[in-house]
Amino acid sequence: LRLEPGPGEGLDLAGMTARIELNGPAGTAEAFLPFDGVERATLSAGEQLRPLSSVRRDGDVVELGLPVSAVGARPGDGLNLSVVLLEGDVEVERLPPGAALALQVPDDEFEAQNWLA
Repeated sequence: LRLEPGPGEGLDLAGMTARIELNGPAGTAEAFLPFDGVERATLSAGEQLRPLSSVRRDGDVVELGLPVSAVGARPGDGLNLSVVLLEGDVEVERLPPGAALALQVPDDEFEAQNWLA
């Protein structure tokens, strides 16, 4: 997942946390990404809370890997993804607004169906 503010976005993320919600066949996982200048995030799935090691920052751009296995997803399964910006416990913004983004876990045919050379 890549989080990158658009040009001219005036939102100051200092002190905020992004909560990434991933819903799949076996439930929900939430990743918490504090905007405190440190490359770290945690993943909560069921009773488990563990660090995510795949977090990279470059200025305002953040990339992190979310294991779809945390929600029991396998190739071909549907997922729903939302990003919520929090200031303390208060929701400041939800992306996409209104409804979660529907995704599908790529299967063995993904590249053949989506890439041309």
